[in-house]
Amino acid sequence: MKLILIACSLLLASPAAAQIFPKTDTDRVAEDIEKAKRGAGTPETPKDPPDGVKPPVKAIDGPAALARFKELRESLRKAQAAEQKESGKTIKLLDDAVADYMEAQVALKLGCYEDAARLFKKITPVSDDKLKELTGEVRQIAVALQNGRHFYFRLVAEVMEHYKYCETDEEFDKIWGRAEKTGQTIIRALQQAITSKQVDAQGGVIQLRRIENWVDEEKNHWLSLRAAEKELRDNPTEMLSWQRFLEQVGTAQREDRTPNFLDSRAALTVIKEFWSADTAVRRGHIDNAIALNYTSVLQFERGLEALTPHDGLDAEGKRYVEDQKRKLQEMQNAVMRELKK
Repeated sequence: MKLILIACSLLLASPAAAQIFPKTDTDRVAEDIEKAKRGAGTPETPKDPPDGVKPPVKAIDGPAALARFKELRESLRKAQAAEQKESGKTIKLLDDAVADYMEAQVALKLGCYEDAARLFKKITPVSDDKLKELTGEVRQIAVALQNGRHFYFRLVAEVMEHYKYCETDEEFDKIWGRAEKTGQTIIRALQQAITSKQVDAQGGVIQLRRIENWVDEEKNHWLSLRAAEKELRDNPTEMLSWQRFLEQVGTAQREDRTPNFLDSRAALTVIKEFWSADTAVRRGHIDNAIALNYTSVLQFERGLEALTPHDGLDAEGKRYVEDQKRKLQEMQNAVMRELKK
């Protein structure tokens, strides 16, 4: 079965994000896994068993996998403050013009929605005089903030504060109703910021349209996340259930929709532990996805550690993680060259 794991981009709002995270290095995990499943490259080919006897396939203990996921998720959520502190090791090295913004972005991705909302709310765009001193990625982020980009992500954070899994449609509709009202509050706040010239008028209007569209679309994204969570609860033995959940909480498509990279990390860990014989695990693609998960929240040391070869990898997998570790180091170095003080 094909396992689709789309790597996370790090600079979510940066116009030049692709320059720091080349698509060929990060967004190709799905293709890599599919090729590995088809036997692309130079994989080790196991010998046929004697007399045509097929080796036994280890059944997945679904309830145990789900219990492990809940355990990991609860543990990670309790450690959110420690996770933010770990990311802070990198953030403190960043240029002051972007440090607050990146701190807020990290909190959002970690599912610390209340903290993220508070951090986005307190961001003050740099002055035009200060902007003249900035270059490269730092300048582009600063321009985005002058245009009110932080209001967009404040919206994501404040709306996601309301989300929780609901068994009934009635409960879901009630919670979404409160979230939608929150969205309308942020729309009014941005309108006021435009009027008071706290953000650029032209750029602010563009952000306003994006926010209005986001509020209109977000209910469907909540419904998709709810459906993925229900499928995971109902069918934890199926790899597809975990794939669909990951697509909602930890991929580039959902970074500004329903992000929760700690939930994604917990799910990836379960796959690594319970599907240890799966090609995606043995070839190192799950290790790479975990490493990108860490890196996407600026936990650079942990990201590199996640790509340490281990006995659960076959020879092809060990070569793959070593190669990805080198690329990840280059990627991290590029980020720091662009954003450091």
